[in-house]
Amino acid sequence: MGIHNNSPKFKTDINRVGAESIRLILKTRRTGAINILYPSISLYVNLPFYMKGVHISRSLTSIYDVLAFFKNKPVRYLESFCFKIAKALLKKHEYSSLSEVYLSSDYYISRRAPLTDNVSDEYCKVYASASAERLNSEIKGRRFIGAEIVGLTYCPCLMEELKDELQSKLMNVFKLNEDLTQRILSTTPLASHNQRCKVYALIETSNKAHIDLDDLIDILISAPSAATFSILKREDELHLIKKAAERAMFVEDVLREVSYNLVKNFTYMPDEFTVHVRVESEESIHKYNLMCENKTTFKKLREAFNQL
Repeated sequence: MGIHNNSPKFKTDINRVGAESIRLILKTRRTGAINILYPSISLYVNLPFYMKGVHISRSLTSIYDVLAFFKNKPVRYLESFCFKIAKALLKKHEYSSLSEVYLSSDYYISRRAPLTDNVSDEYCKVYASASAERLNSEIKGRRFIGAEIVGLTYCPCLMEELKDELQSKLMNVFKLNEDLTQRILSTTPLASHNQRCKVYALIETSNKAHIDLDDLIDILISAPSAATFSILKREDELHLIKKAAERAMFVEDVLREVSYNLVKNFTYMPDEFTVHVRVESEESIHKYNLMCENKTTFKKLREAFNQL
């Protein structure tokens, strides 16, 4: 049976015991394409008070048992892959009642620059997780899919200050009338500080309510003031900065934009499923970052946006 089954000196339950940062190769299927990912996986089980330690090799073999199940077939939903591992963990660790699996990976999507049409493979992060709980003879679980992208925000505060200053100068120094002044202001991009922002969302799913990962990434990319690209020519850069100036946003605005589009695009998601959105701005003129975060449900978001 091994030393793991011996009684420990101090008898107490342990919530999580596991292995972290396990690297593997995973073939996944996307719309019209096969992807190869190199994810990092961490997995855990709980340990009852009467056992000295977890049979950790069983956790590792759980991953490869699930990989063997797929054989040469690509994985369609990463969170379902995690849930299969979570169930395999409970099967191998018969003394455990709860298992958790977390997956993260680099992910690349092909995108075209806005004007020159240059193609680049843009990097983002994807996340998936699942838990399985043994309840008598039944196993119940939860699963989540998520992503994080890097976009651009353009601060609206300074724009308002500059707008007031320019309006005063046009009317009082150059003696323009109010109508012409407003026409000039409406067509002139105003300077402000801009910064990269990280936009993250993690969504609860199920067998009957999946979210396509690429659809989720598209929602995140479209939320900030403008997108970021690896390959940009001068005309592309000018286009993006003008677009960002037209969509000046706080981090709070970006979070609400993501939340609204999640509700709008995934109308089939159950009310009780959770939504976690986080936006972090890597400030350009401050020595600190800004962050906002919201953990809620589809029901609460629907109730909020139905008031619009």
